Amino acid sequence: MLSRIALLEAQIIGYGASGRNGGFNMTPFGLTMGIARLRFGRSAAREAHLYMERAVDTTRELIGSRELDCDYYHPGFLRVATSPSYKKRMRFSL
Repeated sequence: MLSRIALLEAQIIGYGASGRNGGFNMTPFGLTMGIARLRFGRSAAREAHLYMERAVDTTRELIGSRELDCDYYHPGFLRVATSPSYKKRMRFSL
């Protein structure tokens, strides 16, 4: 399958929006699980997280099945508490 891709940029390529994405593909979606639970409920927060997990898996599968040469690397995701208060927030978000 032949695809055409156009990258539009107001300045040179990499100047604006095309240069801002570090290529991250991960599950956090802007809210901690604790905040998402408080705002949307436990079930909706869990569904959102599972959706993001599937999105990461789908990206990896598409890159593999289409043999895309894009230096994809999937190291996983590790969140570490760096203070007692952050440890408390992390426990709340589980």
